[in-house]
Formats: sequence, structure tokens, C-alpha cells
Amino acid sequence: MLHIFFPVAGIFIVCHFYTRSQFKTDKTLMEKVFLDPLTGLWNREKLIQDFEIEKNQAIITGMPLTLTLIDLDNFKLINNNHGHDTGDAALVSLSNLLKNHMQGMDSIYRFGGEEFAIILKNTDASVAKRKTEEIRKALEEKTITHRETTLNITLSAGIAELGRDGQDWQAMYHSADKRLYACKRNGRNCVDNGTSV
Repeated sequence: MLHIFFPVAGIFIVCHFYTRSQFKTDKTLMEKVFLDPLTGLWNREKLIQDFEIEKNQAIITGMPLTLTLIDLDNFKLINNNHGHDTGDAALVSLSNLLKNHMQGMDSIYRFGGEEFAIILKNTDASVAKRKTEEIRKALEEKTITHRETTLNITLSAGIAELGRDGQDWQAMYHSADKRLYACKRNGRNCVDNGTSV
């Protein structure tokens, strides 16, 4: 009986370690594909993929879902006047602020350049605006020091709600982006969710 047990046990042990190793390899590969190396946030591809999953879940459950697009104000001037490493420090500072304000959520993304996105599950546009205003105020009050440069930066944000602003990625993105740029035109450092609330 032992002559059967030991080979079978050996196979199970090898399979177990192979599976664990494969899981770690898959996780590492996923992180390389979907993580932004500067901020440690998920990237655009992961955002679009996650949006589809969360959209379908929201439709099934009937719960609200919002997309918030955030853009650092005057970021090009930061890069031009203080250098790209200072611009990178500003991006990392905002990403850390987002992580602290959205604790426990894997729904924060660096969308590209100085643009960030947040998918808020079970959250309507008014609650999303309140949460984004908290982030905006915290960033406005924060001083960023990089080497010998001290900066105060602000953000503008646009919010779209599933259903009210569309049923797919393109419509939601378009609505949030339009509101973000309305903030830029109206003096920056604000949040627009398409309503006064």
C-alpha cells in the first residue's frame, strides 16, 4: 500500500507547488501588464476591463455606478517650469492621496499622463461628487516638496453616472470628460457631476 501512497503523494506535492508557482507567475504577469510603474495604480486597459465587469454587475443588481475622471491642473507648467521628475512627484503625491481616500478599493486608475479615474460602486453622482470634493480639498491643502521645489497643486474632475449618462464605456467616458473640461474652462480646481448637488 505504501508503494502506491508515496508516488501519489509526491504527485500531489509537485502539483501543489506548481499551482502556487503558476499563480505567482500569473499575478506577476498581470501586474506588469496592468499596473502603472510610476504610481502603482491600475492602468487604462484595466480600467476599461473593470468598468465592463462593474457595469454588468450594476445592471444586474440595480445599484448605482459612477465614473470619475480627475486631471491635475496646469500639469504641463509643472513639467516645463520644474522638470519631469517634479511632475512625477506630483503624480505620485496625487496617487497616494487617492489611495488614502479610497482605502480598500482597487478601483483607482492612472488613465494616462496626468489623468486618473475612479470607479465607484454602489455610488450615485451626488455621493461621488462629495467624495471627490474631499479629495480635491485635501490636494488643495497639501504642499508637495521635491528636492528644492515646493508646490501646491489642484485638480479638476468630471463625474458620470451609469444610466443617466449612458450605458457603456464610451458614453460614460464622454460625459465625465466633458464635465472635467467644463471645470477647466470655469477656472479649474472644481468637481462637476452634471447637477448642482
